[in-house]
Amino acid sequence: MTKLEKTLTALDYVYPYHQAIGFYLERAGVYTAAEVSVLDREEKELDFYLAHNMTNPKYSKRWRLYYPSSV
Repeated sequence: MTKLEKTLTALDYVYPYHQAIGFYLERAGVYTAAEVSVLDREEKELDFYLAHNMTNPKYSKRWRLYYPSSV
């Protein structure tokens, strides 16, 4: 288990931070597929929105989240 995984597990947030962090790591393009896939192993029960009041958001099927179309 990575340090990031341990931290997220210890914090035990209700909000699905692992989905948002995984999405950001993937979009950054500087992490390997293996590094990003660590967060992809976590269960994704809900679709959620990355920001409020988005106009015409896009959807990431992998991370189950809506994000601004400008990203």
